[in-house]
Amino acid sequence: MVHRQNHTDTSHAVSVVQWFPHDTGIFTTTSGDRYLKIWDTNDLLVVEKFKFKNPIYTHVMSTGTSHTLTAVGGGECKITLCDLVSGASSHVLEGHSKPVMALAWSTACEHVLASGSQDNSVVLWDIRKANGPLTKLDQHNGSRASSDPSVTVAHGGSVNGLCFSPDGLHLVSFGTDDRLRLWDAVTGKNTLVNYGRVFNTLPKQNCPLAFSPLSSTLHPIICIPVGGEVLMFHLTTGKKVKSLSGHFGKVHSLAVHPVEQELYSGGTDANILCWMPPPPRKPSLDRARRSNATGAVYEDAWSSDEDNDDDGRH
Repeated sequence: MVHRQNHTDTSHAVSVVQWFPHDTGIFTTTSGDRYLKIWDTNDLLVVEKFKFKNPIYTHVMSTGTSHTLTAVGGGECKITLCDLVSGASSHVLEGHSKPVMALAWSTACEHVLASGSQDNSVVLWDIRKANGPLTKLDQHNGSRASSDPSVTVAHGGSVNGLCFSPDGLHLVSFGTDDRLRLWDAVTGKNTLVNYGRVFNTLPKQNCPLAFSPLSSTLHPIICIPVGGEVLMFHLTTGKKVKSLSGHFGKVHSLAVHPVEQELYSGGTDANILCWMPPPPRKPSLDRARRSNATGAVYEDAWSSDEDNDDDGRH
């Protein structure tokens, strides 16, 4: 239960909006006013807020059931864990030397948090431990000598995008070095999957990453906004499978429907687009036998720009 207070709404640009994972009666926002705000959905009123000294770049609520913590990252070079029940900041995670741009809770262990920073690093934390981070991810897996062995970086630029795979076994990071990287979330090793050069068109803010709603039935697909498009890549092969074009401005936000095969994107053109694969065509019996896979029709729908005249946009 959060405590109701008489707060006004935000008049600054909103950076992140997130539903409370277990109750749609609550959602949270962060914006240029340097507040994390908790809202009552029914009354559309702020019922609690947390004030920060520096700009907030991102926040993420835990989907776990053993705690109600929201991690907040920004210009203070540290991560603050805010408890939505008590209304207090429970503790602080310190380990970055520059502002924190990206955060992601593990989908496999509710006490593990990943953070990305302008110091080019990705750090894994166990919030139950007060003696520092679990590990810092190394893009070279420790195989390349550095002029400063104490410096371990995940990217050659700021890290502003992070997302765990639905099974929690992998972590995807995105940096201003225009690289996507896939990490083994258990060992912390760079899997060295090559996605090619992916232009980071949101270098000064958090870049949202999302897994395609098809991830549960086919190969996991990672979605990333690049300019006015949403690019889709096979997670483990690095192959680009689709470019979703429809916005007339930069895409700044992504969201996946928790049940339906739907991906939503929002852009600076003030549009929210809903993307879904076209309905499958009934294959002939011979074709069905040759394909030997019920998911083949859906996979073709996302495989390339040329395969379908209907790009799936609604």
